[in-house]
Amino acid sequence: MKAEETTFGTLLNGRVQYRVPLFQRQYDWKPENRQQLWSDIFELYEDRQTSKDAQHFLGSVVTAPEQLGPNRPATHTLITLGPSDNPYRVFESLNATGLELRQIDLIRNLFMMKLGIEQAEQAYTKIWLPMETLLAEYFEAFAHDYYLKDGTFMRANDTYINARSRMEKFRTTQVVEALEDMISHITDGKPTEVWRKS
Repeated sequence: MKAEETTFGTLLNGRVQYRVPLFQRQYDWKPENRQQLWSDIFELYEDRQTSKDAQHFLGSVVTAPEQLGPNRPATHTLITLGPSDNPYRVFESLNATGLELRQIDLIRNLFMMKLGIEQAEQAYTKIWLPMETLLAEYFEAFAHDYYLKDGTFMRANDTYINARSRMEKFRTTQVVEALEDMISHITDGKPTEVWRKS
């Protein structure tokens, strides 16, 4: 992995097209987070009135090279991953915004990491996204209950750790089977309305 410092203007210069990856968590900023960003921007503006070199650290950006066509890689950003690095593994350890990652964000990333970049797209579209859409804000409660199905007790905040230990040795086919089993339990034996009330 190679880290580089850059400016926001350079990052969004229009020469590179970015695609939000599957492991990116949903936008979850509250009004106070947005207010803090605006305050930081205005403070930087005021600082630049007296010092043109004033800077503000916005956070880290992780990108993975993506081939857009023959000999046209899209990589000019703060952090570039080499071909042997897995962006899902990097996501697992990064949280620069200060917002705590939800258990369901980590679990989604775990499934996608185990599948690998190419197969993750298909699994996300055909299995994960329909579950996420159906359950919405109740998805995390469902995931916790799902992992309790074999009688293992765990706190809600340990759902990801439990999922990770279960899937540690899974091969790709087992990961897909685990996702398919998870979606089958959404309506199997417990109507969606019950999950929405838990």
